[in-house]
Amino acid sequence: MVNPYFDELSTVQIDDELKTCRRCNESKHYTDFAHRSYNKNGDKEYKNYCKACDKIAAKQVFNIKKQIGAIPDNHVCDCCGRDEPTILEQYKLFQRTMKKTVWTYDHDYKTGKFKGIICQPCNSVVGNLQDDITLADKVVKYIQRNYE
Repeated sequence: MVNPYFDELSTVQIDDELKTCRRCNESKHYTDFAHRSYNKNGDKEYKNYCKACDKIAAKQVFNIKKQIGAIPDNHVCDCCGRDEPTILEQYKLFQRTMKKTVWTYDHDYKTGKFKGIICQPCNSVVGNLQDDITLADKVVKYIQRNYE
């Protein structure tokens, strides 16, 4: 069984005609999902969000950026409190993936409401938790249990 919380990428085989969008929960043809990358076997990997939902999210972020403006040079993550040099030092990922910035405008996909400017690592965690406080509490308890 695929874990819905941590299935960030999924591979779609040509014979699998349908895929379910994690935002709108509609089953759509795999061509309705943007191509993301290739896996080790050379198969295409697609985003878990359909193109229509991605377009809505992109428009939401565009509007937020217009309202909020540019991120200041000395910004710290609204979630973890780390600054850009610290994040870059701890996560070499950004040098490998060539991301333009470590920052993301976090927002509620359902309402479009701006939540904060957070770093990519925090955005991954928040996204995988799907803003589920109960699940977040379980993760905290798991970490505490294993480090006591």
